[in-house]
Amino acid sequence: MSEQKKDTLWDQLKSTILLLALTTIVVLLAALAKTENQRYALYKYECEDPLFKSHDVKCLEQIHTREHWWQHVYAAFKN
Repeated sequence: MSEQKKDTLWDQLKSTILLLALTTIVVLLAALAKTENQRYALYKYECEDPLFKSHDVKCLEQIHTREHWWQHVYAAFKN
């Protein structure tokens, strides 16, 4: 295998690893923002089900307790 082919393969591998790392970070931040949104809604008692004295799951899936996703991420890291 020539030196140029090795360099090309190594560059492709680095690009692939970088793409996988960035994708993983984005997915984890999205999950963190969603979880923090639901946690904060529960903390503020915004999704209470008065009939069963529990949490309304549909409300937790749809509620937006802060204006931006990055506010959830910041709050999760801060707390």
